[in-house]
Amino acid sequence: MHIFLGILVLGLMFISAPSKADDISDFEIEGMTIGDSLLEFATKENIQLGKVKYYENDKYTVTELYPYEFKINISTFDLMQMQFLTNDKKMRIESISGINYYKNNIKDCYEKLDDIYEEVFLVLSSWKDLGKEAYEVSSDKITDYMLESNSQDEVQIGCYDYFDDTKNVDHFRIAIRTSAYRTWLREQVYN
Repeated sequence: MHIFLGILVLGLMFISAPSKADDISDFEIEGMTIGDSLLEFATKENIQLGKVKYYENDKYTVTELYPYEFKINISTFDLMQMQFLTNDKKMRIESISGINYYKNNIKDCYEKLDDIYEEVFLVLSSWKDLGKEAYEVSSDKITDYMLESNSQDEVQIGCYDYFDDTKNVDHFRIAIRTSAYRTWLREQVYN
């Protein structure tokens, strides 16, 4: 079991601003941040191999990489998920998620969710707290906190409990997303 809470603020989500940050690019997950070229951290071949097709609309490309598939040391998460504009040759990150699996043990994720949120919100106290929400998507249960900046970028902290554990693995996720990517999800994918 990871020493999760202590690692979160210090290791998962590093803030390069002195105390509080308002810009999404002030945050890093495993050394990567919004606007960075994914090519700095992984080979083009691994990025291509990691592509997954979750959406019919292909404006953004989703790629998922395991720690060993990076050029850098990824030590905190079981999987990293990044999104970038499909036509962007530099593959600049628009959304990044760190994922830890809770196979057959989602209760541990729920037990830590509130504590992790409180730790993150201490740093993001200038952001709008959109609250905690539990909802179902195709019989899967998502429980998460959302924080929103003045420019409508977001940080999500959540637990994903899948109905069919043979298709997906229950997991914890911390994500940072640009407002442009959020808008695309709401208006083009989930409308």
